[in-house]
Amino acid sequence: MADPGKRRILIVDDDPEFCEVVAFHVKELCGYGTAVAHNAKDAFDMARREGFDVVIVDVRMPGEDGMGLLARVQGLPAPRPRVIIVSGLSRAPGPGGKDRPRGGVVPDELLELVSNELVEDDVREKGGVTFLPKPLDYKLLVATLRRLLESASPPPAPPPASPPKKRAPG
Repeated sequence: MADPGKRRILIVDDDPEFCEVVAFHVKELCGYGTAVAHNAKDAFDMARREGFDVVIVDVRMPGEDGMGLLARVQGLPAPRPRVIIVSGLSRAPGPGGKDRPRGGVVPDELLELVSNELVEDDVREKGGVTFLPKPLDYKLLVATLRRLLESASPPPAPPPASPPKKRAPG
């Protein structure tokens, strides 16, 4: 994998404290560089201008939400950053095994996207989108970042060809 210090992660959330805590963990646990944006407009401008390996984005933000930013990031020219969508919106099993919203309702398009992203080839083809619930489990965040970045790394160079064998004089 590439030098961790050269990896860049953009953290997008309207909560400055959340961004600060995530940036701290990403730097301390992974050694990756970080940048922060507090809205989708600034995040998209930064992603377009500076290029990032991964964008971590909250679903709910004032103005354009995380799903809107995701669509615009996926429209960037390759290589596009991988995207980790984070949200306090999640579903938990309720009585009788029925889904019960916890903290709000997960947008249908997010549920569809996440369920489709369980296949590794789909993750590569769709720009490496995945979902993590808030509050974040930082060990899971680190594992997810590493998995996304490994799948984004170029394949290793083939080993050098063996020199042709010399024939014995004869």
